[in-house]
Amino acid sequence: MRRRIIIITLAVVAALAVSGGIAYAALTATPTSLSQSTWTLTRLVVDGQEQPLSSTRPATLRFLSNDHQVAGSGGCNMFGASYMLVGSQLRISELRTTLMACAGDDGASVMEQESHYLQALPQVTSYRLGGSTLMLTGDNGRVSLTFRAS
Repeated sequence: MRRRIIIITLAVVAALAVSGGIAYAALTATPTSLSQSTWTLTRLVVDGQEQPLSSTRPATLRFLSNDHQVAGSGGCNMFGASYMLVGSQLRISELRTTLMACAGDDGASVMEQESHYLQALPQVTSYRLGGSTLMLTGDNGRVSLTFRAS
């Protein structure tokens, strides 16, 4: 009888350990389709106002699932940041960027695009993925970023 109780106890502990590991993985993993694309920004809303996007220097985003980092370009400078994903909640933090100035025909507009884009990313609180479209939202809908897979 004692042996049977020990076996049952071990089975319950093993099942809890496995289910806990699965739950942790589900809370911290990046969905495969999210990390398999480079995302190109197609629409940007900051403080409830749609912002113009550069036609020649797109802003991009890439999820690096192995180390919970994102990387991309604002159109001029490269950036990196950390992210945390729990269900449909997404937080981007610890943003770091190169500090180049872009000149040329589209220079002023790309710098403005980049400023708004980098301002919006840390305000993101959730994401929605539908086929080749990724939408990030935050600040009670006052921040919205729409991307297409590229």
